[in-house]
Amino acid sequence: RQVPRMVILGATAENKPLLDESYLRILAAFEPHVGMTKYLFGSRPSLADFAWFGQLSEMATDPTPMRIMRARAPFTDHWVRRLDDASGVEGEWYPREQALGGMAEALLKIAGELYLPFLVANAEAFAKGVERLEINVWRLPYALAPFKYQVKCLQQLRDKFSALDAESRAALRPVLERTGCWQHLTGS
Repeated sequence: RQVPRMVILGATAENKPLLDESYLRILAAFEPHVGMTKYLFGSRPSLADFAWFGQLSEMATDPTPMRIMRARAPFTDHWVRRLDDASGVEGEWYPREQALGGMAEALLKIAGELYLPFLVANAEAFAKGVERLEINVWRLPYALAPFKYQVKCLQQLRDKFSALDAESRAALRPVLERTGCWQHLTGS
């Protein structure tokens, strides 16, 4: 049913190398951590766990990405299947320093190199009325028509980030600067 939307969303043969590389990098970010911990930010699932579950559960059931996940990231495959029934789990959150290290930093690095630069480029292209956005990430091309929804996503991320109190922003700044996210979230 979604096949006609694939081009609109950038799922094209031209973009396949970057889409494949991003999947492999996400698996590589997850694998060393989910084998040692039950959840991303503590001994109970967070909204982030469920958000990633939503994306990775599709990859864990579709035959081609499932084979890749099972071969390259078996702990991640197990984490996805375990998270499928995580309702009612009680637990504690990691201390901030622990939560921001390891997996969070690895995923933020991907966001700082791929997702946030794409969102910024998309917003700029949309504002200029450009018909085709072309970017390169990890020396791989990605092209599609600018998409209004992603403009909204960037603005919401920036709004939520700016709504944080000064202490929280200061605590996040080092990891966000190391991962390339700070400049995109602050617009500076």
